Amino acid sequence: MFKSEVRQFLEDECKKIIDTLKAMSFAELPERGRALGTVTVYPDGRKATITVIVKQESPNGLLVVTQCFMPKKGIMGWLRVKDVEVDGFRRYADGRTEPLDNSTLYEYD
Repeated sequence: MFKSEVRQFLEDECKKIIDTLKAMSFAELPERGRALGTVTVYPDGRKATITVIVKQESPNGLLVVTQCFMPKKGIMGWLRVKDVEVDGFRRYADGRTEPLDNSTLYEYD
């Protein structure tokens, strides 16, 4: 499947953050994870905003999501249409990690 350069850029940026988040412990994620939100710049000058969401699902489970948004070029950007990449995982107190299914990720798109 073909991915545009923009889509690949957003996917790569989200993956960097996800890899950093996965290296954190269960205890670190709620506070330190949120601090990883950032803004990065695509080569044509457009800014991509990366947001990290960490939700306590249960006493022993966290939902972790990264949202990467970048305005489209031209008139579509002016109309506030954006390219979006969303990724995430669940982390459990015992250290297990599992990917989020598409229906869960869709809630954050």
